[in-house]
Amino acid sequence: MDPPPLADAPFDDQSADTVLRSTTSNVDFLVNRHLLAFSSLFFQTMFSLPQGNVEQEMRDHRPIIRVEEDRETLGMLLGYCYPKWLVGDRLVPSDTIGILKVHHAAQKYLMDGVEHRVRQDLVSKRMLAEEPLRIFAVAVQHGYLEEARIAARETLRLPVGSSEYVPELEDITGGDHYRLLLYHKLCGERAEDVVKDFCWVTNESFVWFECAECRRNPAANAPVRWIISGRRPKWVFSRWFLEYMDWVIKALTERPSGTVATDMELFDATMANASLCRTCFQGGRALKDFREFTSALAREVDRATSEVGIEIRSRA
Repeated sequence: MDPPPLADAPFDDQSADTVLRSTTSNVDFLVNRHLLAFSSLFFQTMFSLPQGNVEQEMRDHRPIIRVEEDRETLGMLLGYCYPKWLVGDRLVPSDTIGILKVHHAAQKYLMDGVEHRVRQDLVSKRMLAEEPLRIFAVAVQHGYLEEARIAARETLRLPVGSSEYVPELEDITGGDHYRLLLYHKLCGERAEDVVKDFCWVTNESFVWFECAECRRNPAANAPVRWIISGRRPKWVFSRWFLEYMDWVIKALTERPSGTVATDMELFDATMANASLCRTCFQGGRALKDFREFTSALAREVDRATSEVGIEIRSRA
């Protein structure tokens, strides 16, 4: 009977002295036992025990150690143990499920260094963009306080009250979830303050303050009075801009994140409305001013919500 196939490089190195066999995928990984022992207290202890007269399964004079992880998970786990220049980026987990599998394996084999690196990758921009609520639950479950706070902040992009179920929520308490909901509520209040008090607006020459055509337009909404920096009163006349602000004010209560202000779909729709006013749109002024304003609004919302803390209970 032919032996299982070998894994891809660098786990097909013929100078390796040990075989890790993925019993799930029936694939052999040729590895160096010294590197395994250095990376894992589990394997270090295994290699230090006397073998006695126990018959060892072999492949080409290399001892075989059977493991339960599938080919992908085992490859990614070992990828954290090997030098970056050797494995490159192809063994980096591409999604939340993959990184959670590696995290579980790292804990199982007592790979503290790998677990530390996985924790860093867990809150990378790429991972947080996918499932921040799931990462929050995992971080809370394992007592990763800083990672939990980072993930909690990323959940502000979501309407947490109607967010999808993730199985990891079963591993945290109702109190943990309540504190996340409270954090959202408090951040929503701070974001709402930002769009009520415009002292952070420094530019008094935005087109929606000055457009004569919008001021004369009988179809326009009633103008709105703002107090901007320096306690300067300004009137907002442009209907297209007021419609944008109405939407933003509502959205920020559910999703108190600066990303709401710079949503590209909303940006394009607002510019389409702005194009109906020739004066606002002339020379690209509406585009320039609106881009400046939305960037400033996003920064101010994120600054305000960054001052809100969330209590994370340690599992220790």
